[in-house]
Amino acid sequence: MHFPGLFKYSVFFCSFKFPSRFVRWRLFISQLSRSDRRLRCVEPLFDMRACVFLLLLAFSPEKSSFSQQATAQPTHPKTALYFIVLHPILSLDDSGATFNFTNKYTVGIPVGLNFLYSDKIGFSFEFAPSISVSKGFSKMDNFLFHPGILFRFKHGFTFATRLAFETSGRYGATLNFSQIVLRRKKVNYFFAIPVPFRLGNGRSPSIGLALQLGISF
Repeated sequence: MHFPGLFKYSVFFCSFKFPSRFVRWRLFISQLSRSDRRLRCVEPLFDMRACVFLLLLAFSPEKSSFSQQATAQPTHPKTALYFIVLHPILSLDDSGATFNFTNKYTVGIPVGLNFLYSDKIGFSFEFAPSISVSKGFSKMDNFLFHPGILFRFKHGFTFATRLAFETSGRYGATLNFSQIVLRRKKVNYFFAIPVPFRLGNGRSPSIGLALQLGISF
């Protein structure tokens, strides 16, 4: 019993998928058929086995792994939005330590966009307005432009170095240490500890400490 249509389709398909194997298999069939006339009686069985072999070869796991590699999408570069609530803790300068609740309470609301070039490095744009409350009155008293470089590590830890430009006239740099504490399908929750260094506007240099709680998308 012959299967010419199925056999031809299998041969045609495999000749594109495995050209080197196909050539070796066809040469083996030709040499075997010419050297041994006694195999003429089992040619129908031989054709059926060859058909089955070529079909198995065509749909082997090698094809599926190749298709998976071909359809795999790169994860970088990518972007991520984030929102933070910033609570300053203290500031140290020539006059000593000033705590957030001493004369007024200040809270910052940074928002930003991270450009993640790889799983190790990225760039960030951050904009942080701050609001202060004193003696029952509140106002926006500062706006911070905060660009920086992100150094990403395993287990959700990130170290950031940022430049700082404030509308109050102060400028400087900030070191930021952040850690993801909760991962979800579309968002990550994290906390961070920024250490700001500031100078300018006729005041002595200062160093501070703060706490950030944020969410990234």
